[in-house]
Amino acid sequence: MGFYTNALKFLPVVIKSKDDILEIVAERKNYLLFDRMVAFHVQHKIYVPISAAEFYSGLEQRFPERDGMYFFARSGCGI
Repeated sequence: MGFYTNALKFLPVVIKSKDDILEIVAERKNYLLFDRMVAFHVQHKIYVPISAAEFYSGLEQRFPERDGMYFFARSGCGI
C-alpha cells in the first residue's frame, strides 16, 4: 500500500483552467499510476511485484475513484 499512498500524496487534487473549469489530473489515472510504479521499480533495478490487473484492483479497493481519477477519501473530491 505504500506505493499507492506515496504516489497520490504528491499529486494535485484539482487543476483549474483559465476559465475556472476543473480539469482532469492525468497523473491520477490508473494506467499512469501503474506506469509510475513500474518506472520506480525499473529505475531502482528491482522486480515489479504485481501485474497491472493486480495494481488496478488494489487501487479500486483502497481509494475512491471519480472521473477516472483516484483520491484519498479525505482529499475533498466530493465522494
